[in-house]
Amino acid sequence: MLQSNIGKVDQKKEFYFNLGNPFSTEQPERFHFRTSAYSDRFIPSRPSNAHLESLILESASYMQNNHNDSDSNELDTETTSPDSNINRPMSNYSALLESQILSTDSFYLPTSGSLSHQSNFAAPNESSTLTCTSNKVSRGILCYKNRRQSRNDFENLNPNLPSIGTHGSELSDDRINSKISKPLTTRKIAKTPYKILDAPSLVDDFYLNLLDWSSTNHISIGLQNAVYVWSATTNKAHKAHETTPGESTICSVAFNQTSSYLAIGESNGKVKIYDTETGKLSREMLGHSCRVGSISWNGSLFSSGSRDKSILTRDIRENSQYIYKLTGHQQEICGLKWSPDGSYIASGGNDNKVFIWSHKAQAEAARFTEHTAAVKALAWSPHQHNLLATGGGKSDKTIKFWNVSTFRKIDSIDTGSQVCNMMFSVNSDELVSTHGYSMNEICVWNYPNMQKQATLMGHTSRVLYMGMSPDGESIVTGAGDETLRFWNLFPAKKDKNDDVFKRSSVNLSIVDLR
Repeated sequence: MLQSNIGKVDQKKEFYFNLGNPFSTEQPERFHFRTSAYSDRFIPSRPSNAHLESLILESASYMQNNHNDSDSNELDTETTSPDSNINRPMSNYSALLESQILSTDSFYLPTSGSLSHQSNFAAPNESSTLTCTSNKVSRGILCYKNRRQSRNDFENLNPNLPSIGTHGSELSDDRINSKISKPLTTRKIAKTPYKILDAPSLVDDFYLNLLDWSSTNHISIGLQNAVYVWSATTNKAHKAHETTPGESTICSVAFNQTSSYLAIGESNGKVKIYDTETGKLSREMLGHSCRVGSISWNGSLFSSGSRDKSILTRDIRENSQYIYKLTGHQQEICGLKWSPDGSYIASGGNDNKVFIWSHKAQAEAARFTEHTAAVKALAWSPHQHNLLATGGGKSDKTIKFWNVSTFRKIDSIDTGSQVCNMMFSVNSDELVSTHGYSMNEICVWNYPNMQKQATLMGHTSRVLYMGMSPDGESIVTGAGDETLRFWNLFPAKKDKNDDVFKRSSVNLSIVDLR
């Protein structure tokens, strides 16, 4: 039985509840007003009025002399631009006034000598014509300035667009335009988990999938011979299923979309269906000869991938063990995901291959062989039709994007470490990935720019397992360090009619905030 404890003082193998402050208490660094000022009104800051006063006096003096020297002015008009010596003092005055008010540095003034009408006011190594700012593009006049972001709050303070693909990847015109036309906006992301649970005996195995978060705010976790279900609303856990010690162990867990059923894959090849409404095991399904390391649901259908290199698609409404079988992988299947529209099944294996299976044809639609390590991490985009992301293991370390409509690669990004899991955000154009060797980090990426929004550290072992909250704002990660960590990563859903209370990932009213 799991209990909630703060910290790990007694080092017992129990679930514990530990609140970290996700927000930094450090005071922001104060900067010079000219570079980071932000206020409720605009107050210009001028360094000096000496040059301005000189131009005012010069303008008045020169306009008076202009009446007595018309021949000279006409000659200048013929050899110079319309803004010649006649209008030069006023033009100089206007340009300098604008530069003073708008705090621009493009107007050059001589540092020595008098401000007479014979001066050209030209910067060194430049032409004798006046450098004027009146024709520049519009600036953010009378707009608030953004507070300078500190490195403690954000990642990538000066983001640059990445190079177009790697490993010879091909980019579509839309992909290239999106890299250029969409500026990356940095968003504050808490770098500490807001909750930590102890998960004793959580297996450190890259080929298993032992964690899932349901639409009813329950988290299932497989711990050796038992499956526990923990409620994020009540902070209570109960044991849903336990195998006979020495007979089999838990290899995968997955809730269906309505959270009415929980599928449990075991090391003996069996798949058991747990009814969450009655709290009992309702069915046992056979068909695999080896452990079942991956399960994915599609309504009343679900597919299971096994070490026996096969994928079985089953229907819980039918009495048969499975409705069709898919074969093609040469080694164990460690990743499995149905597409959002239910048309395709994506599978990744230890043979470094990604297969796309057509549900309608019940056969292979395409295979991708560009990864150089096992492929466990698979993610379908909820925003872009037929966009699939795949992540390779420790000798590959890349995230690749595929257009399943054309079966072509869109892009490839080198992450620098083993990719263990991936998910697209349902609330924003972002992607979260978890990593193993050698960084053990969690990365939030902006898509399609694929610039890092944040890098989260905390796990001391490979971050192998991940689930997303029903509101799409938080994730839970599990690692071989036997902990579950909860992270608040994504913004709230923009739909104003969406019932946030029903989808809330954590009922904060019962949390003892400190």
